[in-house]
Amino acid sequence: MKNTTIMNNLLKITLIVLVLFGSTLSAQNVPPACPTTSIYAQQGNSIRAYPQPNGPFTTVINNMPGAAGLAVGPAFNFPAPNPTWWTISGGTYWYFNNTGTWSNTGHTTGNGAAVNIGGGGGALYNIVGFNGGIYKYTGTDNGFFVANITPAFAGGGPYDIVADMADNFYVLKTNAPGQGLYAYNPQGVLTCSWTGVGMINQSAGCGFSILNTPNPSMHRVYYDANGTDYVGNILPGNSTITFTAINVPQASCDYASCALSVPYGSVTAGPGGGTLTCTNPQVTLIASIFGNNSLNWMPAYPTNTAAAQNPTCGAINWTGPGPNTTVGIVSGQGTPTIVVNQPGVYSFTWTGCNGCPGYSVTASYTVVGQGATIIPVITAPTCISSPTQISVTPNSATNTIQWAGPSIVGASNTPTININGPGIYSVSISIPNSACAGTGTVLINPTPTISIGASSLSMCADNYNNSLNSVTLTGSGATNYTWSSVGLVQTSASNTNATITYTPQANNIIGVATLIGSNGTCSASATASIVIIDNPLITVTSASVCAGNTVAIVANGANSYNWSPATNLNSTTGATVVSNTPSTTIYNVIGSSNGCNSQTQSATVTVVPNPTITVTPLTNTICQGGNLTLTATGATNYTWSPSASLSIGNGPVVIASPLITTNYLVVAEAAGCTTSAVYQVSVIAVPNIQVTSSHYTICQNQGALITANGADNYNWSPSIGLNTTQGNQVNAHPLTTTVYHVTGNNGVCIATGSLTINVVQLPLLVLTTPNHKICQGTSTSIFASGATNYSWSPLTGLSNMQNPTMVTAGPNVSTNYTVTGSNSLGSVTCPFTKEILIEVVPNVTASVTNSVAICKGQSTRIIAYGGNTYMWLPNQGLSASDASDIYVTPQSTTIYTAYISNSGNCGATATVLVKVNPVPDINAGEDFVSNLDEPMYLKATSNGTLTWISGEGVLCASCPNTQIMAKKSGCYLAETVNSFGCKSRDEVCVEVTTDYNIYIPNVFTPNGDGNNDVFLVYGTGITKLEMTIFDRWGEKLFNSKDQLLGWDGMYKGVLSKQDAYTYMVTYTSLDGKKHEKTGHVTLLK
Repeated sequence: MKNTTIMNNLLKITLIVLVLFGSTLSAQNVPPACPTTSIYAQQGNSIRAYPQPNGPFTTVINNMPGAAGLAVGPAFNFPAPNPTWWTISGGTYWYFNNTGTWSNTGHTTGNGAAVNIGGGGGALYNIVGFNGGIYKYTGTDNGFFVANITPAFAGGGPYDIVADMADNFYVLKTNAPGQGLYAYNPQGVLTCSWTGVGMINQSAGCGFSILNTPNPSMHRVYYDANGTDYVGNILPGNSTITFTAINVPQASCDYASCALSVPYGSVTAGPGGGTLTCTNPQVTLIASIFGNNSLNWMPAYPTNTAAAQNPTCGAINWTGPGPNTTVGIVSGQGTPTIVVNQPGVYSFTWTGCNGCPGYSVTASYTVVGQGATIIPVITAPTCISSPTQISVTPNSATNTIQWAGPSIVGASNTPTININGPGIYSVSISIPNSACAGTGTVLINPTPTISIGASSLSMCADNYNNSLNSVTLTGSGATNYTWSSVGLVQTSASNTNATITYTPQANNIIGVATLIGSNGTCSASATASIVIIDNPLITVTSASVCAGNTVAIVANGANSYNWSPATNLNSTTGATVVSNTPSTTIYNVIGSSNGCNSQTQSATVTVVPNPTITVTPLTNTICQGGNLTLTATGATNYTWSPSASLSIGNGPVVIASPLITTNYLVVAEAAGCTTSAVYQVSVIAVPNIQVTSSHYTICQNQGALITANGADNYNWSPSIGLNTTQGNQVNAHPLTTTVYHVTGNNGVCIATGSLTINVVQLPLLVLTTPNHKICQGTSTSIFASGATNYSWSPLTGLSNMQNPTMVTAGPNVSTNYTVTGSNSLGSVTCPFTKEILIEVVPNVTASVTNSVAICKGQSTRIIAYGGNTYMWLPNQGLSASDASDIYVTPQSTTIYTAYISNSGNCGATATVLVKVNPVPDINAGEDFVSNLDEPMYLKATSNGTLTWISGEGVLCASCPNTQIMAKKSGCYLAETVNSFGCKSRDEVCVEVTTDYNIYIPNVFTPNGDGNNDVFLVYGTGITKLEMTIFDRWGEKLFNSKDQLLGWDGMYKGVLSKQDAYTYMVTYTSLDGKKHEKTGHVTLLK
């Protein structure tokens, strides 16, 4: 009953938690909007934004269940909006991520009681309420201790912590003495404070915030006291803050706001720019302050800057360049605008209107300066060869300009002048009524006159056979030279000498050489064109001549020719010469045109000898009616005669088919030279072959003698069935009808003959019967196949003999029948004999053992008699279905039939009844698990007489339902017997445990409605339990050592405020082990 009550309470609490947390589904889940005029606060299961001063609130995000504290701070390097929401749960930092859910950083606060949290520009701060310990978190590791702030805040707040973009932080003290606001630098050192006027004196609260205002020097402080919000202004020069109550619905817990803005500044130049010149001798610099109604976000945040403001309060001081920091400042020191007349860096420092925490702004500007000297820039050519213009800048209309030089044509007081000769030209520029002036000069050099001399104005493209193939060029008129060319190839080592040598470049008819000459500064150029003459390209044709004849050789492509060697030539000049050389000779020729020689060309006069021919084959004999291929070699063309018995009369290869011996004449020609030869073809007679045999038809496996006549030598085929393949006589034993061929020859010519041996196949006799074994007094059929004729013996027991291929056999005793089958061809008959046995089997007398009764699930033995082969049906539950002596285990009363035969023949049947009596039903119950401290019972059911026969601690062995006193896990066996004497058994197993369970809620509502009014710890298997409750500052509010005595939210007779509280629970489980759990529980009103 106690466990049932606990589980009902658990169910109620679970439903309440689901309802409470389910109401947050309407939240927008958006990141904080900074800068803002809203206060953010935790309210139950949501976070709300409260715009100031008039509201109303909006729900912006779902609060994380069990979280304590709320802040707006930087995202650091986490995947989150910047800035984002921060909270504390389980002593670790949680942030609102980019997916709209909460993520745990895994970093602890450094102190489990440091749950109050605030965010600055680059850090989060946590404060321990009861001792003022400050912990700082920068996103890379656990929070670390900074300082214990002074004055001490034990028991007196602060409610929350606020920081600015420079990571200064603020805390609020609400209990006397020392009520007020305190500011600290990032190291936790107190920098300033404000006395609070009109504050409620209390030792605990919920939250406070500081918001920016349109005035960058003024901030507004909000805090909650007993559910009422108070507001006060931080004003420049005031050391007190006067708080007044405001009638605006606010949250009652865990405020958060955007980090406070800090001012910054910049310097800009006035309308004339920031550069000092001769025309702009002074520069105006203007200081500006940023931060009005905006936040100057640090680098981790997006930039959001309002328009610049001139400082209207505080002090500003300027410094200039150089050791004397006032040098260069003409006027305006101590004001936002100054006038300067020297180049360098100018900086200002402004101390803000609010003296606490003492912000200051610094910015600088670099002024660029130019001297009082004007530097003229002259634009002029370096060299001159014809009239030209030169000019100068700056050339303002107010400037005075005057030129001087040797060859000025026209006016000399204008920015641009005309000149017609080299020399030094100078110019002076001045500005009337100003010290700014300057002069400049330029040297303009004369251009040299260049000329080129050539060894020849033409050359051959190639130097074949001593052709002129280069020219030498010489330059004059300068001291330095540089050659370049198109269509020419330089052969000199350098192209910077006055003299250079060129050869032609391939595939060009004109080459151009360019010479650039200089006198050190100025240069000029000249060119020379060289004609490139192509060498003649000659051709000459080789010739051939029969031995003893003459031949002409002709050359083309030139104007004149020279031949060598002169031996056997009629001349060594001219385009055509005649050779009467007795052997093959090579002649060389060189052609000339326009003074250029050709390459040497060669012609070969080949002396061709008269052909020597050969006719093959060497064997010239053929058989009558045959042919012979004749092949002639040693020449090019051939003519044969007589042509009547030839396949063709011309060509190197002919086929001769004479009927008698014939002589053939062949005339051969090669390179115009001829010769002849004679070839004889001899014709031989063909032999006449005659073939006979001793037998022309034989039975399979018999033989015949085959004889051939009419030739000298014989060869037989195929070789299958022959004793030999050579000679005029062979013995043949073919298996099938075969045609034998014989080839005979007389030493030269061949003839053939053939003969057929017919083979009668032996019968492929097949005898079959459907029953080789028959029962005595029955018959069977015998079938014969594979022959043409059949003969049966003995005839005893046979019938239906009119069809010899199928007879009926019914002998009284086993009989072996013989069948002879035969095949015939003409007068030749071939027999084959085969036997078949018909076995007579005696009939069977079948019997079995007597019927029997058994209990269900048991087995019994039954035996069959009368044969040597057995088969039982039905075959379920048998130890064997084909034995005479078997065991059966039927599930119900069954009649078994035995089929008894002699090896499966001539069988009979017999039956036996096996009656199956029922066994009693028994159920020892389901296995179960029971804790050691719980009573344990066995509950069995049966329709027989039941007894518990094994198991520990059974109080009544003959009782179906009995209690057991088990100390450890084990199994219990029950047995029952019915009126037939049949027994059944069943087993139940018990697992004895020492388990426990515990459940701690995370929210309760002490509102007196009777549901979830008390915070209790629920569980079973627990022997000792102690629970302690602390508030967020570590103060103990409640302690109980009774599991049934929980916390009703009261502390010193007063219901505690809505907030998250810390619990610590220690307990001992049934196995004697001690445990401890800590966490947060939220009190909702």
